[in-house]
Amino acid sequence: MDNAALLNAPRITPPREKTGSTDFGNVMYRVPGSCIRIAFVPEGTSSHSDVYLQYGKTKEGHEAILTAAKILAYSVCDILEQPALLEEIKAEFAERKHGAKQKN
Repeated sequence: MDNAALLNAPRITPPREKTGSTDFGNVMYRVPGSCIRIAFVPEGTSSHSDVYLQYGKTKEGHEAILTAAKILAYSVCDILEQPALLEEIKAEFAERKHGAKQKN
């Protein structure tokens, strides 16, 4: 989130706790991950709509992709420059995974 703010990403909101079922969710059960969503459509636009598709073809849509890539790159740099951050990520991942197993 800090990197999103640093890069002036549009309409920054707190992370969602639940986002529905995705293949990426299956991957994140095995390794830590993050889903970065960059605003480029009007609020309330369904992600499976013609409006969403059309906005994806615009300059704003392309800028959103570049902003997301920069956020990911900055985050990787943070992890490489701060080894303790990687340990924090691993610990949080293990804790959340253990908690998920307890619920099932």
